[in-house]
Order: sequence, then structure tokens, then C-alpha cells
Amino acid sequence: LKEEPASGAVVGVVFKKDFIAVGFYDPASPLRVRLLTWGYELPDERWAARVAAEAADRRRNDKRLQRCSGIRLLNGETDWMPGLVMDAYNGIVVVACDGDACEAFWLPKLNAILRAFIAAGFGLTCAVRKGSGEPLWFVDSKAGPPGVSVFEENGAKFEADVANGHKTGFFLDQRENRRSIRGLASGKEVLDLFCYTGGFAISAALGGATRTTSVDQAAKAIEACQRNFKLNGFDAEIVQGSKAQSGAAHSLHVGDCFDFLEEAAARGRLFDVVVCDPPSMAPSEKTRGRALNAYDKLNALSLAVVRTGGLLLSCSCSSHVHAKDLRKVVLGAAEQAGRKVTIEREDRAGSDHPLRKGFPQGDYLQALYVRVHD
Repeated sequence: LKEEPASGAVVGVVFKKDFIAVGFYDPASPLRVRLLTWGYELPDERWAARVAAEAADRRRNDKRLQRCSGIRLLNGETDWMPGLVMDAYNGIVVVACDGDACEAFWLPKLNAILRAFIAAGFGLTCAVRKGSGEPLWFVDSKAGPPGVSVFEENGAKFEADVANGHKTGFFLDQRENRRSIRGLASGKEVLDLFCYTGGFAISAALGGATRTTSVDQAAKAIEACQRNFKLNGFDAEIVQGSKAQSGAAHSLHVGDCFDFLEEAAARGRLFDVVVCDPPSMAPSEKTRGRALNAYDKLNALSLAVVRTGGLLLSCSCSSHVHAKDLRKVVLGAAEQAGRKVTIEREDRAGSDHPLRKGFPQGDYLQALYVRVHD
């Protein structure tokens, strides 16, 4: 190259004088070129609309998504749109671009992409930028920017903070695991650790759980969790601190999950189902060792409060912690806690978070269903 391309500029990839692919240039990424097409096809608006239409068709025909108005429309590399994630919450789309180069390449094509989803039958009304809620696109230009959107998921209702929420406002990737917890919660006492806005606890309540306990250190998340319980016809009580107790059927604890587990074990408190879904503890390969130690402690503490015959759902959402790592952690934690366990099932992100050969980072969510025998 005679000069460095602009960030987000379309470039060709050549190997030994043979033309291989087209992508866009990303000077801030370890992957300097984000590949788009193989051959000479120009990745213009028409191309983007076609690729988006293919992603829309996959989701429109997916029976697992038919009762859901919260859907991941585009999942970056695994939908052949590298660096671009779009989540829709009842028609409001949150757009997440992985860096400045991605914004420079994808945002000029945003209208074509969204129109392709509308043509496929998705009722989209506006799009906002992840993390700020800045409006990027409107069907009706007179509409004001949204802050919160209420959406449905298999009969449950949740609010998503599309302006300032974690990720894009909700953890859509755990949809199938929430469905599973709902299906096995009848008559059970359920503990939801790192609950955020209550996805697992509310699913358990809808499934007939006799009692749910939700824990998160973020007070705003707990307040949103209480609103979500109300949306689904339940009263939930907020209590402060890991040592606080509540007689409510659905209690929401503002506190540290490690402290809560230690206190619960000291009091001899047990649960039939424990959901442990912490935020990513390994944002980079350098932090992997420290993260595995934290997962080990967390799973040992969690197993200590599961009733004999009960279930631990242990999750990891870091691409640097693989399924084999989490299996090793859980089995080691069981030995540490003096519990006999079997891993009954393994799961991953929902079907709107597809996998693609050649992009193992897309298989980031691990979920182990661990039965505690004694």
C-alpha cells in the first residue's frame, strides 16, 4: 500500500498476487481487515440489504422466536456482518458497532439493513446507539428517542433500558435457559445470582416457584427487577445488604453475591435451584487465570447452598473460558464443597446467536446444568 486506508474503507485482500476477499479496514483491531465477501462482490448498500434479508429470514422462520418480541437481529460475524450487533426490543433496535471502523462502514448502510428486516415482516420503529440512546434511524422522524421498551419473551414481560442498560438493555442470549428454568421451577425455591433485571427469577416465578431470591450489587438493576416482577403480576420486596432477610415470596437483595452466599451457608439456608450467571470475568486472555479462580470460588459457594437433589445452573459468558474450562471448574468446585454432582446437560446462547465455523469466539456462552446428589 502506498498509504494507509481510511478507517472503515473497503479494501481487497491479496495473497501471492491472487485476489481472495473484500473487507473493511480497521486500524484499531488486531484483525486489520474485517472480511465481508469472497470474490469481487462490492459490499455496498444492496449487498448489505441482501445479507440482512437472509438473517431476517432465518429468524422469521425460527419457531423458538415466534413468541418473542426481544430478538437479536444481527449477531456480527456469525451473520456475516462483522462488528455489527443489532437487538430489537418490541420494534426498538439497539445498534452496537465494534469500534470506529465498524461505525464508519456500517452506519451509512443502516437504513438499507433495517428496511430489509421491515420487508421481512419485522415491525421496527426506530434505532438507537448502544450505551447512549442516541437516535440513529426513525420510521417517524417526529417520534422522540425512547429510554425504555417493554417486550415479551415466551409469555413473560420485561423492560429493556435501551439507552443505558448493560449490553443492549437485556441478556437475550439466555432466552432458552430462562425457558428451561421456568419449566423446572414448579414448587421450588430458586436463587438468582447476578440477577440484573430478574430474567431467571421471573421465569421461575411464572413457572410456579414457591419462592425466589434475587441478588445483584447494582441498586438500579434491582429496582428494574422489581418493576419486571410487577409487569408479570408479582409483588417483590427490595432488601439492602447480603445479611438482610425477607419473608416475601419474591425478595430482591442489593448486595455482593459472594457475601450473600457465604452468609446463606453460615445460616444453613438452602435452595432447590441456584442460577449463577456472573458477568464476564475474563475480558482478555491475560485475565483468564484469575477469572478461573473466581469461577472456582463462586461455584463452590453456590454448590454449598443447593439442597440435595437440587440443581445448579452455572454459566460463563466469556469467550476466553471454554466449555471444558467450566466443566473442570464445576467438578473441582464440587470436590472443594464436598458435594457429589453430575453434569446433566450443557447449553449455549439462543438460536438468534448463531455459530459459524472459523469464528470460535461466537461460542462464548456456556451453561451447565449440574445435579447435586448429596
